[in-house]
Amino acid sequence: MVYRLGELCCDLGLYDAARRFLEESLSIRADFPQARRQLAVALNGMADEKLDLVQLDAAGACLSQALRSVPH
Repeated sequence: MVYRLGELCCDLGLYDAARRFLEESLSIRADFPQARRQLAVALNGMADEKLDLVQLDAAGACLSQALRSVPH
């Protein structure tokens, strides 16, 4: 259920809320590759928002976290 809320928030462009729901989902079940991929999408969306606001350091931090969250 928490994963679905994160997925829905991503679809709506509510990336910070999506990140929180997806991180909660991963705290419940760490071996959830779909949640990890969706978290990367949310973090990428957050980075785009930071770039739009010319917050380059924050955008870079979001992208770094997105790369770490993707399952290998």
